[in-house]
Amino acid sequence: MALCITGMGRSGTSLVSSMLQSAGLDIGQRLLGAGTGNIKGHFEDLDFYEFHVAVLESQEIHPSGFTLQAESAIREPHLLHARELVRARRQGARPWGWKDPRSTLFLDFWQQSLPEANFLFLFRPPWDVVDSLFRRGDQVFRANPCFAVRVWIHYNRLLLAFHDRFPARCLCAHSYPAAQTPALLREALAQQFGLRLGAAAELYDEALLRRSDSSRWASLVRHHFPEAVEVYDELNERARQGPQGAALAGPAGQFLPVEDWACQDWLDRRVLEAQHRSRLEQLEKELTQTQADLVAARAHEGQLHDQLRQTEAALERAEVNLSETRTERAQIQARLVHAQATLSQTQADLSQARDDLARAEARSCASRELLARMESSKFWKLRKAWFRVRAVVRWAE
Repeated sequence: MALCITGMGRSGTSLVSSMLQSAGLDIGQRLLGAGTGNIKGHFEDLDFYEFHVAVLESQEIHPSGFTLQAESAIREPHLLHARELVRARRQGARPWGWKDPRSTLFLDFWQQSLPEANFLFLFRPPWDVVDSLFRRGDQVFRANPCFAVRVWIHYNRLLLAFHDRFPARCLCAHSYPAAQTPALLREALAQQFGLRLGAAAELYDEALLRRSDSSRWASLVRHHFPEAVEVYDELNERARQGPQGAALAGPAGQFLPVEDWACQDWLDRRVLEAQHRSRLEQLEKELTQTQADLVAARAHEGQLHDQLRQTEAALERAEVNLSETRTERAQIQARLVHAQATLSQTQADLSQARDDLARAEARSCASRELLARMESSKFWKLRKAWFRVRAVVRWAE
């Protein structure tokens, strides 16, 4: 089984697709990543996305798919691409599907190419979708903001027409109850298509699927585009006809009488102008103060530059002194090495002298002992007597 998830852009298709993916639906391996307005990802199968964009560009339609043109015939090269795309996806073992708002422009093509395909149509009030488009800032609506409402009508007219031709293959669901209570949507898919999925993760975030807090926008759409309100009511009616009845339908719009809001924008504009003037005056005062602070800062900067130059000069002197000190230290270290070498040599000489003195003292002691023995001997005594007699004889002569 295949499931096509589509609807007008900004209708909650990304959020619901992420929930169905968490429940076990294979929505593709190559998915379009996060971007402006979809910070958690688009959950669009890039194969289908690129196929749709290629077809639209071949027909000179903007790749965003924002158009009022009806579905056109698809040429042979793109038909081959689609067949290969379908063949590859059919090989999976799980229920599969894809999500792309542009699929709304290709409903007849896909129902013919994929007999096993069913279609989940998600919708959201036109005033909420338009508000979301304006907040995202799409360039295409800047010059023609009413085009956003007309595209919403066109897309959802296509969904309604296809639903009425193939009701058994379609399920309409308002994006708010579908996202807030995934179990309701899962049960509706099981009843309508026999698609059995697991429990879906609770991914709903009110900040990412906002509801307009102003009934004036709804009243504005109803007054100038009554067809949009009719289409929205018809979508809710198709949702109520589904297996979950009113559970997947949305609330009706809250509209104000024309006289209650017709001049409100006029008044609001003047109030905003007054607020902007007041804010501009405040900003001018802040600018004047900032300029004065800048002048003072520049004067202080000049002082800091002078101090910096003085510090740099002192640093240069310190570096010179440090260099001289290092040179003196090297010289002292060299003298110290020389003195240590001299001391070592002196100590060696002193040790040698002590050894020599000890040997000399030993020889002297031996000589004295020898002399004492000689003097005490008879020979020595006779010798001394001989020298005395000889002296007497010389004297007598």
